Amino acid sequence: MSNLTEITQRLDALYQGYKKSKKMSDSNKKLAAKLLIDMTFMEESTLADVAVQLAKFPALTTKAYFETLIEKAPVELIDEVLKEFSATDKDVKTFQSYPPKFSSAVVAIVKNAPEKAQQLKPLQKFVEFVARFAIKTDKSEKRYFKDMVNDTAGKIYLLDYSTLKKGELLNIWNATKSIYPNLKESKYEKFILEWAEKYALIPKSIQDKTPKNPPEISHDEKPVVEAERIQEKKLETPCDKKPVDEVAKTPVVSAETPAISEKAIISAVTQAIAPLSQTVTALQGEMKQHHELIAVNSRLSAKVNELEQQIETLNQRIQEANQTSQSEKKTLTNKITELETLNAELDEKLKDVYSINSRESSLEAEKIRTDLKRAFEFLYDDWLDYEVSSVSEENYESLQAIIKKIFRVLEKNGIQFKGNVK
Repeated sequence: MSNLTEITQRLDALYQGYKKSKKMSDSNKKLAAKLLIDMTFMEESTLADVAVQLAKFPALTTKAYFETLIEKAPVELIDEVLKEFSATDKDVKTFQSYPPKFSSAVVAIVKNAPEKAQQLKPLQKFVEFVARFAIKTDKSEKRYFKDMVNDTAGKIYLLDYSTLKKGELLNIWNATKSIYPNLKESKYEKFILEWAEKYALIPKSIQDKTPKNPPEISHDEKPVVEAERIQEKKLETPCDKKPVDEVAKTPVVSAETPAISEKAIISAVTQAIAPLSQTVTALQGEMKQHHELIAVNSRLSAKVNELEQQIETLNQRIQEANQTSQSEKKTLTNKITELETLNAELDEKLKDVYSINSRESSLEAEKIRTDLKRAFEFLYDDWLDYEVSSVSEENYESLQAIIKKIFRVLEKNGIQFKGNVK
């Protein structure tokens, strides 16, 4: 498992390469997305840091990131990531790079997880941002909004836009009209008209006059719509404004009739809605349980990923330790071999030195012997003259002189006796 510092360094390296060459390979874009996913689930990182890193890279990285995130993360986590990502568009210099990124985020989520998309409030802000950019720029830049509509098959109009202001809704409506001047030519006319009517961007009468493919009313909405139509019919033309002959022809209706009809309608609507309300309540309970299970599963998946990465790190460390041990062993072996070779060389040199010393000693001893032999030849001859002579004072003095000469010869050849005399 890579730690946060390592992931940040790898992301910075990818970004610097992208910044330098102004382009990025698809494999590097996907690698950046993978690193950002790992960073998202790290305890030591923040979602704000993830969003800042995500904002640096091209739209394909954004798309790949959210396609993976919606599979692994609960709605709450995705919602927080979108909020942090939305907060990174404050720099005017990079403002124009956001429409394709926001569009990619919307497409990745709406297309692959429409159920989750309904619960993510920041998505509507992303749609409005891309729409606002489309109506304020030239024609070529409208493609991001049009691609977003087409790539989601018009499902962006099914999101809940109730939190947007009227002006923001108008931005989306104007962007829609800019890419579909003739709405009837759009494959998503039904979705668009229903959305526009829902948020009061067009009156009902415009939709009712649409000659082809009017938006269908769902089964659950029919009782309510029918009641509204009956009520509108009641209020159409007051009786006191009719011609006299028409009034005469109008059937007499008792004063209680409208009240009875209205009660019947309300009762019918209530009865029709009651089972639906129960079903919705049950579904909400199931959805809540489902979301809780997703959250638990996400946490467990993140923990499994963390443990797997820890195991991978330990294996790498073991391999590195083994490699280090082998390297050290090899180094020591080489060192021992070198020392043994050096020792053998020293032994040879030592033998040579001994041999030289031995020869020099032998020559020195031979020289001394030769010098002594020469020096003692005459003294020996003198000694022979006195060896067998009788003892006398004259002989004593001669022998004493011979002995002194012997010691001088020894001293001359380096043999000293004076220092040893106590």
